[in-house]
Amino acid sequence: MQNCQDADPERRSAPSLIRLDRIVVLAGIALACAIQIQLDLKLGGSAVRVSAADIVVLALAPLAGLLLVRGFDRLRRAIGAGLLILLLLASLVMTYGLVIGVDALGSLQAWPLVKYAGWYSLICYALLGVVLAAVRPDRVPITFILAYVAGLSLTIIVYVCITSFGLYWSNAYGPRLIGFIGNPNAFGLAALCGVALWLACGEALRARFGTVGWELVIGLLSAGILFSRSIGTSLGLVTILAVFLVMRHWRFVSLLRVALVAAAFYGLPSAVNKTLEHLLPEELSQKVLSQAQDIGILGKLRLRPDDNSFGLKPRLETTIRAFNLWTEHPVLGAGLGTFLEGERARQTEKTLAQQVHNTPLWLLSEVGLVGFAVFAALLLGVVRLIYRSMRRLEPTHPAGADFLFAGLLVMAGWLAMSMAHELLYQRVVWLILGLCIGVAAACAPSGRQGRALASR
Repeated sequence: MQNCQDADPERRSAPSLIRLDRIVVLAGIALACAIQIQLDLKLGGSAVRVSAADIVVLALAPLAGLLLVRGFDRLRRAIGAGLLILLLLASLVMTYGLVIGVDALGSLQAWPLVKYAGWYSLICYALLGVVLAAVRPDRVPITFILAYVAGLSLTIIVYVCITSFGLYWSNAYGPRLIGFIGNPNAFGLAALCGVALWLACGEALRARFGTVGWELVIGLLSAGILFSRSIGTSLGLVTILAVFLVMRHWRFVSLLRVALVAAAFYGLPSAVNKTLEHLLPEELSQKVLSQAQDIGILGKLRLRPDDNSFGLKPRLETTIRAFNLWTEHPVLGAGLGTFLEGERARQTEKTLAQQVHNTPLWLLSEVGLVGFAVFAALLLGVVRLIYRSMRRLEPTHPAGADFLFAGLLVMAGWLAMSMAHELLYQRVVWLILGLCIGVAAACAPSGRQGRALASR
């Protein structure tokens, strides 16, 4: 995003600033790679997923704090007091939700504590994204995209190769890295964000990789979404493509080529398996080959029974119970962790306790109308800020405007997927939104452009 660089040659040549620039760019790359890896930890007898990027965030906390203090006035003007107040109100909502939950459950339990602490983790990710992008809006976003999409693409390619030849993959539900096992929606959302970033910044990326390379990556990431077996993520992909088609001109022939690439990658494991099945002796083929024809979204739709914990019928029943819980506590909600605890009480050998598979309904049931209104206002405020900044930057900073458009696409896919899952906790979305806000602040017409926070 060269349009947002600081034009001051003295500042560019300062050794300390150059070193800081390198640290910031490397930090963006480290976050892009680490955020795709989750670790399973034990806390209070419960399994808790922790992102490997949390380690990076902790390591960068001193630097981020220093940059935030130096550039706070500028960021406050760019973001607006209203959004900061809503962020504070959302934190208060989570606090009273935890207090109500402790009162309802009779003790402080692991799950609501994780949800409460997780909210502040999301704030840290967003703030870190803000300061990194504000220091180097010309380098951090593009290097983040390249590293992030490279990690996703490599995972999908390895998955396709392994399953094509019947080798064992650690999670039968889709392409997972270690730690992602049992959480296939996480990979689906990660790939969804990758599609949004790659689509929106297509002009700059086509200059690097050509139109064929650009379309190939979109098709590969789309196939990864199908491999994740997440119906909600598939709906999110349709939403992102629809928004992109409405707001950007995209030739039908290009869309068709992307669809063909996605179909080719998606069908490759089954095609190779079927070919080997005919070439190898029957006894050997049964021992070696995997059930590649049953992987992905089509396998899920065909094989998933209604009496399974994650089938359509149980999810509908869970949704009804969550709605009933909200009607019992409409204003302030029942408290953090109360719904899941009720589900655990209903758990049997054939079913698993699960969270509400709808983010708005989860907010309504556990923090009530008040909490839902605050979070809805916060997200609408972020969309408004990003959209207005995108329009303002389009004439003078087209690369920055493209990255902000990517943020809007991420929001569109995330919100669509949130209708079928509880996804407020997913860190990657908050990091990307923070990067978008940092670009908006650094590329604002007033004040210096580019390395504003670093030079204060």
